[in-house]
Amino acid sequence: MSWTSQAEMVADTTELGGAGREMCGRCRATGLQPNAYAPLAGATAALGTWPLTGGGDGYAPFASDRDLVEELLDFGIAILGHYDRVVALVQTIAMRRAELLAWIASATRGDPVKEWRAEVTDCAAALEVLTGVPGRLRAAARRVAAAPAALGDTYAEVYRLVTGGRVLPHNGRWLTGEAAGRAT
Repeated sequence: MSWTSQAEMVADTTELGGAGREMCGRCRATGLQPNAYAPLAGATAALGTWPLTGGGDGYAPFASDRDLVEELLDFGIAILGHYDRVVALVQTIAMRRAELLAWIASATRGDPVKEWRAEVTDCAAALEVLTGVPGRLRAAARRVAAAPAALGDTYAEVYRLVTGGRVLPHNGRWLTGEAAGRAT
C-alpha cells in the first residue's frame, strides 16, 4: 500500500465525527441546554462533521449522567488514539523520505534511483494529505476536554431548568429525573 493511501485512510475522521454527532443528538434528546454540550459540538465540527442534524429526534436520550460522562471520556480517548496514529504515520513517512533522499544523494550506477524518486514523491503527497490533521485532532481533543466544565456550569445553573418548566428530583439524578437509590 502506498504512503498516500495510508495517509488518506488515517486522515479520515468521518467515523469519529459520526460518534460526536450521535452524542450531540443524544444530549439534545436528553434535554440538555445547547451551551452544556457546546464543546462537544465544537469537537465534532473540528472533526469535519456537522454536529447535529435535526432537533435530536431519533436519538436515544442518555440513561444517566454517568452514561453521558463515560461516553464523553471514551470519545476523548478515541480522538487522542487517532491523533497518536496520525503523528506516528507522519514521523514514519518523514523518516522514510529522508532515508530515500540520502540514498539518492549517494546513489551509484545501477541503484534503483527512479523507484526511490517515485517513493519520495509518494511520501511528499502523503505528508500533504496529513497536513492539518494533527491540528484538527488536537482542537477536537481540547474541546472534549472542556466539556466537563461546560457540563458543570450546567449543573450549577439548575435554576435555568426549573424556570424553563423542568422538575428536579429531590436527592436524585437531575439529568434523568430518577430518584436516588440507597447506598449499598
